[in-house]
Amino acid sequence: MRPTVDGVRMLLKLAVDGLGSNGSLNVFVTHDAILAVLVASVFGESIEQVGWPDYLDGLLIWRSCPGLNVMWRGIHKVSDPLGC
Repeated sequence: MRPTVDGVRMLLKLAVDGLGSNGSLNVFVTHDAILAVLVASVFGESIEQVGWPDYLDGLLIWRSCPGLNVMWRGIHKVSDPLGC
């Protein structure tokens, strides 16, 4: 088992490295327990605060300068955890 922060960093790197050019779409499918921890970690909240994923819920991730964009249930955050 890895620390949560290491696992989140690995998953984000996998997703960001897979981002294609403009106009492309990648879909990563995972278990709700993994998505819940990923979303809570990215937004710096507890799982109770961000809410447990519903059926077919998704985390949107895209790259733009000044950083990495993430959106969960309409809540948008821009950060730069992996470089622009």
